[in-house]
Amino acid sequence: NLEWLPGKGVGLSRTCWPDAVLGAMPNIYPFIVNDPGEGAQAKRRTQAVIIDHLMPPLTRAETYGPLRNLELLADEFYEAQMLDPRRARELQRDILELVRETHIDRELALGENLDSDADAALWLPRLDTYLCDLKESQIRDGLHIFGQSPQGRLRIDTLLALLRIPRGDGRGAQSSLLRALSKAFELDFDPLNCELAEPWTGPRPAALQALSSDPWRSAGDARERLELYAAILIERVTQGEALTDLPAHDDLAQILDSLRDVVAPRLDACGPGEMQGMLDALSGRFVPAGPSGAPSRGRLDVLPTGRNFFTVDVRNLPTTTAWRIGFQSADLLLERHLQDHGDHLRQLGLSVWGTATMRTGGDDIAQAMALMGVRPVWATGSQRVDDFEILPISLLDRPRVDVTLRVSGFFRDAFANLIKLFDAAVQAVAALDEPDDMNPLAARVREERQGFIAEGLNKDEAARQAGWRIFGAKPGAYGAGVQGAIDGRLWQSRDDLAEVYLNWGGYAYGAADEGTPARQRFAQRLFQVQAVLQNQDNREHDLLDSNDYYQFQGGMLAAS
Repeated sequence: NLEWLPGKGVGLSRTCWPDAVLGAMPNIYPFIVNDPGEGAQAKRRTQAVIIDHLMPPLTRAETYGPLRNLELLADEFYEAQMLDPRRARELQRDILELVRETHIDRELALGENLDSDADAALWLPRLDTYLCDLKESQIRDGLHIFGQSPQGRLRIDTLLALLRIPRGDGRGAQSSLLRALSKAFELDFDPLNCELAEPWTGPRPAALQALSSDPWRSAGDARERLELYAAILIERVTQGEALTDLPAHDDLAQILDSLRDVVAPRLDACGPGEMQGMLDALSGRFVPAGPSGAPSRGRLDVLPTGRNFFTVDVRNLPTTTAWRIGFQSADLLLERHLQDHGDHLRQLGLSVWGTATMRTGGDDIAQAMALMGVRPVWATGSQRVDDFEILPISLLDRPRVDVTLRVSGFFRDAFANLIKLFDAAVQAVAALDEPDDMNPLAARVREERQGFIAEGLNKDEAARQAGWRIFGAKPGAYGAGVQGAIDGRLWQSRDDLAEVYLNWGGYAYGAADEGTPARQRFAQRLFQVQAVLQNQDNREHDLLDSNDYYQFQGGMLAAS
């Protein structure tokens, strides 16, 4: 794309490719509203006038084919387990055969010896959780047509996606529709934060029971019935039907009023707004500005679309909300690693993109800081991040994590403040006098600093290179380099792709470095990581949308 051609990140000159190609031509750019980072790049490097548009319609994934067969067999197994143990064993064998045929056993790392009843007691609940997660996943249903708002079933499904999670302070009209329904029916569980395979012991209201002939045996089944009821409710409200049969609940009434008066009208206005924005731009008229973000992450303020979107004040990142989410996700990652490997995570490689940082308010950086045991400090009154504080080991109750970042080119261009903040945090943690097993970052820096001095570097340079933890492409370059090798068939093995990834991303960034060649140090960092991570921050994109996912995360994994 034009905005990713070689040249300076900002303040382009005649020798930069985007300026050389575009010249003085106006650049009217239809752009998806949930991608503020790449839209901002088009503004920064090609003077684009954005006409933002909706994401594709959203719906539940459901199950089909072999997955549906597995779900039915699992339901039948749990029913037979209490009534007919012999039939249950036959069903267990059928389930296991289908699990192996579909290679789900590999995906869940179930192992080889799964035939005994004792083994089944371990892997069947995991399979059940897996099927529930897939069934309840939010996915896209087709593509968005510019200038058209979703209609029919797609409109109902998209409205449900907009109301599924809480917004703002999460109270009243901004509450989650599913949570409000759960409280109204007195189900006593959180449908957005539950173990879907957990056996259901709560009530089974007749209004929900009648929605499906499938067994109601788990929290996932309760969640599914709430989803079905919510979809029917949305259809009735948007058709103007009077609702006299609803369970009484203040939040539910306010949510439905907001649906009728605010949410549905905003969604319906998107199609006409997009076309009007395009016509205004083509006529040389002003295109109104508006915010950007993922509507299904609680950002209803980005609707209606058809506006020239803006992004965020980078001085406010990571936001307090991003810190809360980043801290929680760090805890979940550490817990998962401890369960899977029996030991604490100490070395991590993390891919960080600029567009996700804008969309989330800095979840990834907040997560990285939380893993290191560092907390942002916000200025009173402005909510701008002006410092950080180091959390004591006694409060963390686990080792700090040595985090290496591979940042995207856009992150490098847009978030110099976050690069400096993270680098300062790294140097501060590396200077702590803590046991090696509790502060692997400091231990690694001390060890490498001595090694570099022995190789002939002076003390300051040795300390600087030992503390490098942020890497990216050289200034003016973007991407991870892997796609060029694949397109040109310039590789034979995984090692070839790892070599390309290291060469392309082997430039160090920090307070004293703006793209210092550091290919060898980058390779050393990745050789030591125990896990590679790239967060997926919303359901409006998936891993098959872009080659960047396998370039960044796959490239890091190949090089580690």
